[in-house]
Amino acid sequence: PSASRPPRPSRWRRWDRRYGLWKRRHLISSYVTHPGTLLDYGCATGVFLDYMGRHHWKTFGVEPNSYAADYARNRFHLQIFSSSVSAKDFFAQESLDVVTLWDVLEHVSDPLTLLRNLSLWLKPDGYLILTLPDPDSWERRWFGRYWVGWDLPRHLYLFPRSTLRLLLTRCGFRIEEMTHFTGRYHTFLMSLTWLLQDKWPQERSRKILFAILRSWPLRLAGLGLFKLSDRFCPGTSLTVIARKRYD
Repeated sequence: PSASRPPRPSRWRRWDRRYGLWKRRHLISSYVTHPGTLLDYGCATGVFLDYMGRHHWKTFGVEPNSYAADYARNRFHLQIFSSSVSAKDFFAQESLDVVTLWDVLEHVSDPLTLLRNLSLWLKPDGYLILTLPDPDSWERRWFGRYWVGWDLPRHLYLFPRSTLRLLLTRCGFRIEEMTHFTGRYHTFLMSLTWLLQDKWPQERSRKILFAILRSWPLRLAGLGLFKLSDRFCPGTSLTVIARKRYD
């Protein structure tokens, strides 16, 4: 397929994407006060890297999907590697300030080796920031087999928090924070969609309900409700901020 610009998204989708990018940058800048060198592992079409580059970060990406990688190179003129193997001779040890993995680790066949390699590339006190499905979430318990976090066969691993802490510790990281700042209503709605498609056979009435659930008023109400619920019963999308140990 062509790597030309894809169809222009709706105004709502453009606003939603800009807001998501701003939230990611704001999260990073709350830990790293000055722009530095950032690697986005699993960077897709490079939208996040382009955004960070326009805010004075030096950016690189790893993306195994050739179409997405070509789009990022051609559209945004980014330096993209096809895998960590192709990148290993490029990055010197302790050369990166931040590594991000946005909904990526659950897709990786060997997460232990990957995290150890990323730790080698990070500077002492550098940050690893990742999002991934939280199997300890209330949504996993509530939706059961309809929970969007399973996503078989694309998701190879899920990490309970205790396992994630052990994995990151073994790879040389210290967890600074576990939070829920993304997903929320979107992931809830995806799980609900799977549930209703199986339990509610009346397609027309189901479509009407989905249209209502995706409407602006409910989405805006959902933002506040899910943000409040994250304080007491966190949802699907877990964000982990970890720092490379130097002791």
